[in-house]
Amino acid sequence: MIDYYAYNTSNGQRGVIALEEAGLAYKLHPVNLVKGEHKSPDYLKVNPRGTIPALVDPDGSDGQPIILTQTFSILYYIAQKSNLLLPTDTLANSQCMEWCSFFLSDVGSAAMQSFYLRVISKEKHPQAAKLLTERAVNFLSFADQHLSKVPYFAGSEYSLADIMAYPGLLSLLNRIDLNSYPHLSRWKSLLEERPAIVTALGRLS
Repeated sequence: MIDYYAYNTSNGQRGVIALEEAGLAYKLHPVNLVKGEHKSPDYLKVNPRGTIPALVDPDGSDGQPIILTQTFSILYYIAQKSNLLLPTDTLANSQCMEWCSFFLSDVGSAAMQSFYLRVISKEKHPQAAKLLTERAVNFLSFADQHLSKVPYFAGSEYSLADIMAYPGLLSLLNRIDLNSYPHLSRWKSLLEERPAIVTALGRLS
């Protein structure tokens, strides 16, 4: 049984979606960032850095326990363990990795820093948060253009790239007009119909 520690942020959502899509048995442990639970002694025993998400699998590779605390490593581990969510075609797999990196580093990093400055930090920095959010939004035009050519980010197959992208888009919905991104809108509608995504987001809400 996998233990997954998360809060209802983009990064927290990604792991739950991947676990649901992969059909792996897991127990969700909510960690409330606003209340500072990520800095509690009990949680620091899981992840001394005091960040979410964290995945603990007592039955990792070769039966050895494993703890992972980086979003991409968690998603990749879930895909490898389940033999799902990664394209087998070399080109599609490479595109999957590229889009995972894009949404985690370019979009996700800016959005998470904005969240920290608006919500978590004791000293609020609304102007800096606004600029970071605008930076994340500007990247969406590039994603929309890509989806004008293919149904999913890695091509014809739903993959980790879509799991990485979807929560990032959700976090920006109140700051954009989705009608300005017709291909992202079409893709979003496709993902909203996936039972695993509905279940995952419901568990974290």
